[in-house]
Amino acid sequence: MKISRKILVVCTFIVICMTSFAIKINSVDFNQEIPLKSSKTVEYQIDNIKTSPLKYTFSIENDKEKSVQVSPKSFIILPNKNKKFKVKVTGKTPGEHKYVLKIHEELVDKNKVNGVALNFNYNIEQKYIVK
Repeated sequence: MKISRKILVVCTFIVICMTSFAIKINSVDFNQEIPLKSSKTVEYQIDNIKTSPLKYTFSIENDKEKSVQVSPKSFIILPNKNKKFKVKVTGKTPGEHKYVLKIHEELVDKNKVNGVALNFNYNIEQKYIVK
């Protein structure tokens, strides 16, 4: 009896997690070749597929060259709407470089949630080549 209850709890948790993700992004792959001392910008679109407004906050980590910028830094998306953000990379040093695009997602009004309000953090490793 205890084992079947544990299995039920684990299965319920998995189903909740699978249905809780609200992010739908058109692409997450930067993977650009950039001429030295030039810049490239890639625009991404996020769709809110939930029934509540969501706030997204963006940041860049592990950018050793300090050459990656994201804009805007945050925004709110209403249910069933979308917004765009941009990542701009400037080629400062030749070679392959990596960074992490961090996306933090949270409910705008946690008081309207029945049950548990989950915040999600997405860490997306990116690369680019400067020639």
